[in-house]
Amino acid sequence: MQEDKVQGYLMVLLGATLLATLVLLGTLLGDQLVPSLATLDLWLITGGIVAVITIEITWGTWLVASRGTWIAGLERYKRERHGWRDVDRAGTAIKTCFHERLARVGERHPAIPIAWAGAWGTLHLLIAIAAVAGSTWLGISYVPIMEPRYLAFIPVILLLAATLFIMYTRSAIRAFKAIHLHQSPRLARGTMVPIAIAAIVMLSILAYPVPGYYLEKWRLDAENAALGVIYDEYGGWANPPAGSGLDTLAATGWFRVEKVGGRFWLVDPAGKPFISKGVNYISYNSDAIKGTSTHPYGLANDARYGSQEAWANATLLRMGAWNFNTAGAWCDWFNIYLAPYHRKPYTFNLGLADEAGADWLSGGVADMWGDTFVNGTPSVVESRVFYFKNDPYCIGYFLDNELNWGSKDWRSDKTLLELYLDMPVNATGRGVLLDFLAAWCDHDVARFNEAFGTRVSSWVDVAGLGKHDVSFETSLSREIAEAFRHEVALQYFTVCHDAIRAKAPNQLILGCRFATDPLESVTSAAKGMVDAISFAGYSTRPPIDRFERVFLNNDVPVIIEEFAIKAADSGLPNTRGAGPVVPTQQLRALLVAQYIRDFMARPYAIGYHWFQWADQPAEGRFDGENSNFGLVKINDDPWTLLVDMMASSNLRAETIHAGL
Repeated sequence: MQEDKVQGYLMVLLGATLLATLVLLGTLLGDQLVPSLATLDLWLITGGIVAVITIEITWGTWLVASRGTWIAGLERYKRERHGWRDVDRAGTAIKTCFHERLARVGERHPAIPIAWAGAWGTLHLLIAIAAVAGSTWLGISYVPIMEPRYLAFIPVILLLAATLFIMYTRSAIRAFKAIHLHQSPRLARGTMVPIAIAAIVMLSILAYPVPGYYLEKWRLDAENAALGVIYDEYGGWANPPAGSGLDTLAATGWFRVEKVGGRFWLVDPAGKPFISKGVNYISYNSDAIKGTSTHPYGLANDARYGSQEAWANATLLRMGAWNFNTAGAWCDWFNIYLAPYHRKPYTFNLGLADEAGADWLSGGVADMWGDTFVNGTPSVVESRVFYFKNDPYCIGYFLDNELNWGSKDWRSDKTLLELYLDMPVNATGRGVLLDFLAAWCDHDVARFNEAFGTRVSSWVDVAGLGKHDVSFETSLSREIAEAFRHEVALQYFTVCHDAIRAKAPNQLILGCRFATDPLESVTSAAKGMVDAISFAGYSTRPPIDRFERVFLNNDVPVIIEEFAIKAADSGLPNTRGAGPVVPTQQLRALLVAQYIRDFMARPYAIGYHWFQWADQPAEGRFDGENSNFGLVKINDDPWTLLVDMMASSNLRAETIHAGL
């Protein structure tokens, strides 16, 4: 008897060890999988699978452990005098009693076991189908965009899906066979064991953001305490390691880009290494509700602060507490007029192509050879840099925002060649395109027809074509379109570069804020014309493959000019606006920390700007965006979990970039 007790205790210890191991496995998988499975739709699917498994365990437990069956099973177990070490026999005895009782009920009411078998079989068949359909959908939708390091976990997901499919298909067949034999279906021996294992692992994956948040925060704070970073008046790293090359940089009085030890850095006017950690659209009023002049955030600030100056002082102090050092694009100009000890470095978006007719919202393109752009850009630059060109706190300028480069995004599926072909007949850019096509085809109409699938008989006919008259089925047509895209980009960057260097020679040109993955034909045209290339990075992980390609091909630093992650528990619709939606603020903060850590480890990273300071109205702004982009809520209260984590991540950014 004593031996049975000892064996029983050992079984409990073994079970606890197995449980801890499964939870640890789920946590480790969560650390790797959660960033790729963090979008709300995937989270709901994963949660649905866990819910089904949990219901399955609960249902099965209730079936085999209902009061009468449980007692009868234990009585049978006791009579058979099995030892505690043979736990499986006790379960078998209980299940046997259940099926015997169900069979006796079936003798009086034959429909009951048949109905139960039908429900059981149908449910399990649906689960089996869902396992295949769900894993297929995941593969088609997400495998192409997952980072390579996460692809190793795909077999784990497929193995789980295959296990569920086989197990539930067998169970469904057994149930339908029982209907045919007018019997109740029997639970397969050990069915609950793999179900329980899968449930524990998947629940641990879902629960990972809770320990993950605190582990990452503790890790960052411990590292920051050990490294002891100090900032100068500009927000630059005042105490870089001696002998690193970062401690002997020259002070020029202006921001610049410099490569030290194979890594790009911004250098502040005092000669200290600087990472631009910014926030976009810091505005007293912020977004108005679409179709109205009502600014919910502005009304909240009226009530809380009473004046823009009081709000600006409080906001800049918050930025300092959260270790942000840059006011990004579209910020109120309050920054310029405040006392120097409150000031922050800033950037400014010039909107040069916008002035010539480009439209980021609709995807309209400007004529880069037209008089408005070529001759108008210098005067636009002069007027817009007037307040900033002599200010050492101005890091530099973005040229535009999210121009359409004909790379088929959410606004248009047309190439720049097609869009220029569709310009008015007297447009200068259209004439440049026609000359370009003639040169590419050696003025041979037959070659043009072969490339674009047309049937014109002369170059006069070519001049009359529109965007719907050409196709890009041949490799030659695609090559020509790519070459023309490069010509447009080269013209754009040349005009912008020359105008800014003439009017603001001491400040940086920070690129044109690419919205999507730019093609090499565009980024290569920017080489030598910009000091950095700027990208949006709306994802749970920075789009490293895109950055690597640009860096390796052009040896130019990268700044993420917009990024954000939204949370469903914010109470906002989150139905419009870029970026992934994750379930909770806790997961949002954790993913942001991992995002910053990942990006800042890259040799080309010189900064990142969060979009935006305050949440958007639930009713939607001018274009309908209604998302949880903010560091602060619409009432100006901070999203505490997020800003606490970002304060730690921002403080760690320089040392991560230095390889410490």
